[in-house]
Amino acid sequence: MKEDNVDDNSILCNGKMVSKDAECKNVITSKYNKYQKISLIHNNDMIIGSIDSRIGNDIPYIKLKEIKTIYGLYESIDFSTFCNNLKNMNDINLYSEKYIEQLYFHYILAVGDHYQVHKWIFEYIDKYSIDRLNQFINLPIYLPVTFGKNKNKTSYDLYPIVTCAMWNNNTELIRLLVSFGAVVDITDCYGFYPEEALQYISYLYPLPFMLSAKDYNINNILYYRIIEEFKDVIKELKCIAGECVSKNWNYPI
Repeated sequence: MKEDNVDDNSILCNGKMVSKDAECKNVITSKYNKYQKISLIHNNDMIIGSIDSRIGNDIPYIKLKEIKTIYGLYESIDFSTFCNNLKNMNDINLYSEKYIEQLYFHYILAVGDHYQVHKWIFEYIDKYSIDRLNQFINLPIYLPVTFGKNKNKTSYDLYPIVTCAMWNNNTELIRLLVSFGAVVDITDCYGFYPEEALQYISYLYPLPFMLSAKDYNINNILYYRIIEEFKDVIKELKCIAGECVSKNWNYPI
């Protein structure tokens, strides 16, 4: 999903396109700077972001199974238990029912399997309607972010399909979401499409406010994905977007 007129030898530096080899201070990220990665870490109730050069980057890569164990994302819980856990860590009255449903949807996309996600989708349709699901399935949650040396405050818009791609390397889940109306032609606040976010955004826990205080020490450790584990998901996203052709591949219906 890259624009044809973008020069791969350039990055966006302080609002101007410069050579990727040029010294650039206070780099502004955009969809043009494909030679950089973004690392996001949680710090209290915020996420601290920093840009790291792809070359000479000493941030470790880690397997999906290992990072899920670190974050405790290895088994799903039902909606009622999720709400109780949320209540124990926050004032649940601060969240609308709609927002809590969004949070739970991201949670099961990170930890659930095809059956669990499919079951939740049909429960949502039964409770509301298919039309409401078509809107719901493309609604992002906004994670508070401070970014760069100046610690500028912004937010990271995390879409359901991105959570699914980042935390569940299951192509059938991607296809399931698309069959119910999820779109892949979306970009986050840094200009990355879903398959690009997998390659350039570090592991990002979708529900930082549900972590206990001691868990924030864990979140100060940055990890990148081992892309080999996500190659099938990346290929699936590209095929859905019409960017590649694969034998015997069919569009999700």
